[in-house]
Amino acid sequence: MIEALWTLKFGRYGVQEGAGVMVLEAGRLFGGDSSFSFIGSYAVKGEKLLAKVRVKRHSEYLPNIFGIEECDLVITGTTESTQLRLIGEVVGQPGAVIQILATRDTELPSV
Repeated sequence: MIEALWTLKFGRYGVQEGAGVMVLEAGRLFGGDSSFSFIGSYAVKGEKLLAKVRVKRHSEYLPNIFGIEECDLVITGTTESTQLRLIGEVVGQPGAVIQILATRDTELPSV
């Protein structure tokens, strides 16, 4: 099941430049790192994931890997039982691409 807490490693061109976490639950995506929050929506069809995510600065601790304070990402990729291999593209900035490896960390608690 894709609904879980996931740890993230991300960067450009195979070089890890950051790490964070995200929660996927009921089509909603929430997460962040020490300087940015991530919020958006996702859908899964078979083994393919599509997400639309808003990235917004909340502290000055780290720079954005694209040098911008806020952006929208379109994220696509494949799902496995314990990993998601994803590619994010900054909307309106051709060539601004991020590679994301998400690893399942914890199941979400039941209500």
